[in-house]
Amino acid sequence: MKYQLKEGKLVLDESYETTKDISVFISSKLKKEYGLTNRDVSVRKRDVYAVNISIKTDKGLAHFKEIKNIATSKQKIDYDKFSGDILSGGNTFVKVSLDWKYSKELGARIKERITSLMNDNKENYKIYKDIIIIPVNDGGVDKYRLSTKLKNVYTASRMSETPHDSIMVENIISILKEHPNTKDILKTL
Repeated sequence: MKYQLKEGKLVLDESYETTKDISVFISSKLKKEYGLTNRDVSVRKRDVYAVNISIKTDKGLAHFKEIKNIATSKQKIDYDKFSGDILSGGNTFVKVSLDWKYSKELGARIKERITSLMNDNKENYKIYKDIIIIPVNDGGVDKYRLSTKLKNVYTASRMSETPHDSIMVENIISILKEHPNTKDILKTL
């Protein structure tokens, strides 16, 4: 709440942050600490309950973890103690995602890189030291498996019909969000 009742009087709660305050704080922190401008990362107040952070460039994606940490620090969600359900009202959600145009362009670059690796007729398609697409035979059907040493990276399916289908590309983008060497990997794409 923006105002609290103290001693029978309505007073302004100094600790209250609006989504506009949060978006301004995040924008200035990203610019000051990482040199990210509005061209790299868009921070927008969606409504009174949400702030959207949209990554628009390789420079922004290279700082995905840091952006996610800042977003998490400003997010405030109240849960029911017994059921674990989100309580309605008073919550502030901060969402971090890739800009649609940038995601599409990055996906095209990844597909192009995989295609060039396939044209080299190699047994494994190495995107980076620890991101490899491996051909496997699954019951007489050729499939491709994405191999990475990263822990805690969710991928929809590590197997796909082709090495550059949309599932594989999305999985590689998921890895890029968490990889410690994202900046180096992006240089190869």
